[in-house]
Amino acid sequence: MSNLKTAFLIKRLRNDNNFTIQKVASLLGVSKAAVSKWENGDDITTEHLYDLAKFYSVSFSELYNGKLNCEDNNEYWRRNYDLSNYELEDDINNTNVEKLKSLFEHCKMVKSRFYELLPRWAKDELNSNEIDEFNFIRKYFKFDVNYYAYVKYGPRYTAFADENIEKEFTREVLSTIESYDKKSFEWELNKLFNFIYDYKSEAICKSGNLKALEYMLLSFNQIEKDFILYVNLHIEEKEDECNIDSESKQMKIRDRTIEEIERIPYFKIIINSGANCLYQCRSNSNIWNNKMFKHIEGEIVELEEKIYDKHSLNYFGGRNFIPVISNWKEYSYQEYLSFINHEETEWLKDIVNLKDSNPLKYYENMIERRYSHVQ
Repeated sequence: MSNLKTAFLIKRLRNDNNFTIQKVASLLGVSKAAVSKWENGDDITTEHLYDLAKFYSVSFSELYNGKLNCEDNNEYWRRNYDLSNYELEDDINNTNVEKLKSLFEHCKMVKSRFYELLPRWAKDELNSNEIDEFNFIRKYFKFDVNYYAYVKYGPRYTAFADENIEKEFTREVLSTIESYDKKSFEWELNKLFNFIYDYKSEAICKSGNLKALEYMLLSFNQIEKDFILYVNLHIEEKEDECNIDSESKQMKIRDRTIEEIERIPYFKIIINSGANCLYQCRSNSNIWNNKMFKHIEGEIVELEEKIYDKHSLNYFGGRNFIPVISNWKEYSYQEYLSFINHEETEWLKDIVNLKDSNPLKYYENMIERRYSHVQ
């Protein structure tokens, strides 16, 4: 059973009958919260499915499979995989945010189904219906030819790839990762194709609608969460020089201040979603005092040299920047985990969760962890 497909069908049947969640709950003798959970794909038991099947006059197998017998495949795929059905035409607001939730739920299901079918597609093991299903959702994905060129030929190479090459390369990757644990396997598989649907994440952040942001993050994988935290922590703005006119000012990157992180509500949503801070640089020179760097630039990390050798950019002052966010496909899952700055991540969690609500605990944590941010 696919919980999401079953959940979407339960919700569709309720809407087709013009029932509210409260009405369904009352007629079935359950709580409103229970019905909401079922429609979100949570806590659906066999007993619940039998009750719902009888209630909506459908079969148990229809609910279990998430597909009505009267639906042909195209209708079924359009209902589940056509993201245009759930797009917003108006500005994001509290009246339409639930439709946005549905959009991101379907995005998550599209990605899940694509990567579920991908290995068998590469091995030519799909039946005719599955081939049509795969082709229906493939419009939201693009083979990463740059990653293919990097693996096959090395950095700074370009390449062309048709479907046969895509299948062959996917099979090669699968043969390498088949013994990996689940997270590492999914990490490597996600490198092959990019999900190209436009989330409009910038518009969602600017809208100030925290529910919309929360729903979007629920459909994100780890690298997407870390990326959205990074781009919001490091912002681009014009230099503030009074002797330079506005038109000639150049753009520069600066870090958000603690005050900004406290003041902007969406940081709490992003950080509590499971996003991580990542190390961005290391010192390569003994001339510089490490404590000074920690105070000015942040924590200096020492990782295995082979990780730095994979991709680093020399920078003035004997430091290497590690653009892991934009080049995450060059690293294994375990290597990526080694870039997580756990101390900085916990510090951000304390800022958004403790500094106002429990300041004593906040400063106790600061002292215990010996953060350089505390004077």
